[in-house]
Amino acid sequence: MRAGRRLEGVNLRLARSVAVLLAVALGMLMPVSSALAHTDVVSTVPDAGAVLDTAPGSVTFTFNEELLAASVEASILDSAGALISSVTPEVDGTVVTIPWPEGLPAGGYEVAYRVASGDGHPVTGSVEFSYAAGSAERSEPGTPSESGVAPPVGATPFAPAPDPAASTPAAADAGGMAINPFFAVILLVVAAIVGGVIAVRRSRR
Repeated sequence: MRAGRRLEGVNLRLARSVAVLLAVALGMLMPVSSALAHTDVVSTVPDAGAVLDTAPGSVTFTFNEELLAASVEASILDSAGALISSVTPEVDGTVVTIPWPEGLPAGGYEVAYRVASGDGHPVTGSVEFSYAAGSAERSEPGTPSESGVAPPVGATPFAPAPDPAASTPAAADAGGMAINPFFAVILLVVAAIVGGVIAVRRSRR
């Protein structure tokens, strides 16, 4: 009878320990998951690489989350990457609109942006397009498409935005071997279960 009660006590302590470990692990994962969130471009108008008949009335970027207007910067560069103009974009929730300046000649252009991501880190990118010579009228924005993210902004073009998949290993190397947080949770749970089994076996002796 005493052995049975002792076993029940061990099982209760084991259940409590596992619950505590899970709570701690989940608490650790919440800030990690927030830090892993990225601000990305969902679509652009014009499309990346588009060849338009006339100059666009504006260039728009649609992001996957709302942005703080104060954190958004934009600039227009020519096909050689030289800065033409730093512009003040219009921000409406997830959509950033850059009015196209009057009088820019036909040719290739790059519109670059810089915004602040949810974790406070700057995110840069751009869209390139061109329009034909002799165009006097502006074209209406087309249908958004997924955009390739690249470089510049400001008085000096930005460096190319790193690919998230490529930058992750580099960050891991800086601090040694990185451990996936979800894998860490599994390890904690397994360790708790193994420890509980050992404790139960010892209590039966």
